[in-house]
Amino acid sequence: GRLVKRLLLDSYADPCYESLQGVDYESDLDILAVTSVTQSGDKLVGHVCFHDNQTGALLNRVELEEAWDETCDHTICLDLDTLVHIVKTPQRRFHCYVYKLDRTVGDMEEKPHRQTGKRRKSTRRGR
Repeated sequence: GRLVKRLLLDSYADPCYESLQGVDYESDLDILAVTSVTQSGDKLVGHVCFHDNQTGALLNRVELEEAWDETCDHTICLDLDTLVHIVKTPQRRFHCYVYKLDRTVGDMEEKPHRQTGKRRKSTRRGR
């Protein structure tokens, strides 16, 4: 068999660092939505960063209002100005969070404090 000579630490999974969770592409706006998670106190916080697909420049960063549970499956979808966050719990329950994005790119420099979209929540049981 193989012999492990050196053990690498999983520093990428350390909650002190920001970890990448997923990428979605919005073709109408030519924008990439990158989902990441960071540690904030004793809880995990999800963020969605919007990047220009041509230049890679950061256009906006939105903090998700709901707590990020690492035991759940998370899916982020972007369609024009609507961001959908679908969470599947280990008990096979689904939660859907809908954000309607309402800021322009120019507002990012004017207001550096936390900005979020409007959120609607619906819960539906899995089969």
